[in-house]
Amino acid sequence: MNPEVCLENGKVYRLAPAWKRIAAAALNFGLAYALLQALLYCFPGNNDFHLVLLPMLAYMLLQTILMSLKGQSFGKWLFRIRVLDKNGSNPGFLGTVLAREAAFVLLLIFFRWPAGFAYLICLAMLLIPKFERRTLQDRFMGSVVVSL
Repeated sequence: MNPEVCLENGKVYRLAPAWKRIAAAALNFGLAYALLQALLYCFPGNNDFHLVLLPMLAYMLLQTILMSLKGQSFGKWLFRIRVLDKNGSNPGFLGTVLAREAAFVLLLIFFRWPAGFAYLICLAMLLIPKFERRTLQDRFMGSVVVSL
């Protein structure tokens, strides 16, 4: 049974299982990596960096739009999980993209943490019950990732 959380709107939501969050993140990373590798294969040694950069930016823009409108990246959508704020609504662009993702990167830079170390901390937070499956980004923004 998945733990539940009661948000300020009075509704009770099932927290997303750790494996779904990990799988969604891995899928998003894998898609971006596969796209980059395909582009580098199609344009080997080409000095036209924009031929690689533009499709990657388009992919990042698509993920940003999905997260802003639905609180879901492609991976989260596929695994039927989404980000909600403490009121049980979609955090939108400011809450989901800027605060959760951009602020997380700024924290990494500020504390000079290697990205791998920070993601290991987040993974531990997902797997240790006392953290209620909330990562650094969730705690920073007061958000929660729930199952649909």
